[in-house]
Amino acid sequence: MNVLLSLSSFWSRVCNRLNLGKWSKYPSYWMVRVGVKPKVNFDSVQEADTFLQSLHPDPASSALCHNKVISPAEYDLQVVIPVYKVEQFLDACLQSVLEQKTKYKFHIVAVDDGSPDKCGEILTKYEADNRLSVIRQQNRGLSGARNSGMSIINARYVTFLDSDDMLAQGAIEKLLDAAYKHNADIVEGSYKRRTVRGKLWGGETALYEGISSRKSLTGYPWMKVIKAELLKNIHFPERYWYEDTIMGMLIIPLAKRVALIKDNVYYYTYNKDSISFVAAKNPKNIDGIYITRSLLSDAKQCGALEAAPDYQYHHYLQQIRNNRCRSLWLGPDIELAMFIISCDLWSEYFSSGYVCSKPNLKNMELALKNRDFNLFRKTCYIDF
Repeated sequence: MNVLLSLSSFWSRVCNRLNLGKWSKYPSYWMVRVGVKPKVNFDSVQEADTFLQSLHPDPASSALCHNKVISPAEYDLQVVIPVYKVEQFLDACLQSVLEQKTKYKFHIVAVDDGSPDKCGEILTKYEADNRLSVIRQQNRGLSGARNSGMSIINARYVTFLDSDDMLAQGAIEKLLDAAYKHNADIVEGSYKRRTVRGKLWGGETALYEGISSRKSLTGYPWMKVIKAELLKNIHFPERYWYEDTIMGMLIIPLAKRVALIKDNVYYYTYNKDSISFVAAKNPKNIDGIYITRSLLSDAKQCGALEAAPDYQYHHYLQQIRNNRCRSLWLGPDIELAMFIISCDLWSEYFSSGYVCSKPNLKNMELALKNRDFNLFRKTCYIDF
């Protein structure tokens, strides 16, 4: 199985990189269809869910909460930095914020999430600076650390900065200039990737500047400023992987006015110790479908589903493909179980009044509607 998955994945990457066209991707699909078949049949969504729960239980965490948003706010921007096992990066991260030249008032909330290295000592050195406060807590994970840093918001906007990353010089000035100019709920900039040795490369650049649509935003919580009111009743669901999924399923749909700037505002450290590099065969990848299910329930409850129905629907179709990619190496039985649950969610939330308008997602829609597992696999290889 692993050999066939490796071959099919390799061939798909070659086809995408060389722009060989969708027909060239069929060998990848047929390798998996013929050689990587589920051994378990599920008669119901309950059986599929029980099977997944036996391998990795659903953390069952909600993104809905009650954060305290102070008004009028003392600061223009609150910078939330979760800190855990990043002693080699932390000084550079903090300095990248403290050295910002800006007319705006900002405050850093650094959350020491029970870090076992020297991060606590490094943070102590900075506590004398009134632009920074430190929260110390037992380890709650990335979501729990971010949530502590945003439980009290004393600023008009919030930005999230991971502690192995950096803000580009001028980031605060440029993002907030655009935020105030457009009265935007979210402003997103561009970013560069950064090696652990500090070399900049690649990244993503916004195609244009000014007022934009939700679909132009990425799903990252960083390289953005987000209006505090948007976060009053939302935080990151804890104990899940892929917690950033709240951006596309809750925060962006609730934003009524968004804007882009082309300036590089963020340096993302390309770290091979991250989840995406080291955890392909970890059962916790099943969290992809769990968090999707949880956030759909939250979205319905908080109004994010009806606030942007077309955006939500197309995001869901894409999300199901993402979940499959994340869990692919866990085997075809898990792949099938997650597909069955995805079909059930489609029936519950999107079976009435929703129509796919994106060509590369139409087969995904048909696969979920007709519960066609082979078409699901086919579209994951051919249409992306």
